[in-house]
Amino acid sequence: MASDARDLLQLPLPDIWKVQPLAYLRGPYRVEIKKSLPRLEKDFQDHPLAEFGGKFDLEHPYVVPGHDDYMIARGRGTVEDHHCLLLHRKDDGEVVAVGGVDKWGLYIDAKGGHRGKGLGAELAYASAAFSGELNAGYALYSKSGYAAFRKAHELAVGRALEAGHDVDRSIVAQYPRIEQARVPSPR
Repeated sequence: MASDARDLLQLPLPDIWKVQPLAYLRGPYRVEIKKSLPRLEKDFQDHPLAEFGGKFDLEHPYVVPGHDDYMIARGRGTVEDHHCLLLHRKDDGEVVAVGGVDKWGLYIDAKGGHRGKGLGAELAYASAAFSGELNAGYALYSKSGYAAFRKAHELAVGRALEAGHDVDRSIVAQYPRIEQARVPSPR
């Protein structure tokens, strides 16, 4: 496992900035949003990395921008391309899994203060970057899950613009903060 943020890989830019947000979120399905979705807390809850042996590339994690103590490991082998693990480096240096994206969707542990930091958007962004798909591939979202995937699209649009890509104006217009940031201030 990489020793610090300088050793970590940077997440590649997914192509989802090329499609409208709803096309990314909906894909071939009709989107349904629930207040919450049942999920077993034991799925990721501070599990030692040994329990995920061979299914994720734990030797080459990706940095979560703005969060030096969080990393994302890409699925490999028998898991699907879009699967990934959210890893957290504890104060004592131990690295544990605290969330991920799998066939059931995106999940971040409720305990431990990991939610509410924008990590869900980065996980959804990573999932899109790893899969190469232009849609999220889910039909059922929790409210916070939908928000995370929507924010992932916004991140991709903003990062595509920063990288100098020509993003369709109708897509940029979906995000007022990005649109305002592109308009030069009057002198």
